[in-house]
Amino acid sequence: MKNARLAAAFAAILVALTGCSIEISTNGGGDSSNSSSGDTLVSGEVSTEKSYTYSVDNGDDIKIGVNTSLGYDITSEVPFTISKNGETAFQGSFIYSYAYEDYRDAYEAEPTAVFLGEGTKDGNEYFAYSLPDEVDYFILISGSNTAVLMGSLLPAEDAAEAFDAVTFRLE
Repeated sequence: MKNARLAAAFAAILVALTGCSIEISTNGGGDSSNSSSGDTLVSGEVSTEKSYTYSVDNGDDIKIGVNTSLGYDITSEVPFTISKNGETAFQGSFIYSYAYEDYRDAYEAEPTAVFLGEGTKDGNEYFAYSLPDEVDYFILISGSNTAVLMGSLLPAEDAAEAFDAVTFRLE
C-alpha cells in the first residue's frame, strides 16, 4: 500500500510538471485512457510506459506506447521513431487496413524476404518479414481501418525484442 501511495504522489508531481496524463496500475488492476505515460506496480516492480495517440487521416485514433523501463522512447510526429537508449529501433507510420494483406502478398512474392512470424499482440493481428537489410512489422489494429507499418535496420532478434516493448490500441 505504501508503494501505491508513493507511486500516486510521484504521478501527481509528474503530471504537474509535464502536463501529461499518467496511468497507474497496482498489482495489474486499473487503467485510464488518453495517457502519454504510465506506471505499473506489480509485486514491487515498477514498469513505465510512454505513449502517444495518433489521429490518422481516416478518423481512427491509434495509441502506441513503449516500455520506458527497458530504455525505449517514442516520438510524437509521424513517421514516429521508437528508439532504445538513443539508438533508432523502428521508424513507423500508418497505412489503410486494406493494404495490410497487399503488403503480406508482396512480401510472400519477394524472393529475398524471410518470413519471421505472425500472431496477435495486444489483440491486434501482425506479421513480420526480414529483407537483406531491414526488418518490417505490420500490425492490423483491431476494430479500426488502420494498420501500422514499422521498419527496422536492426538484426531480426533485436527488432523482435524492440517489438515486444511496444503496445498498440485503438482509442
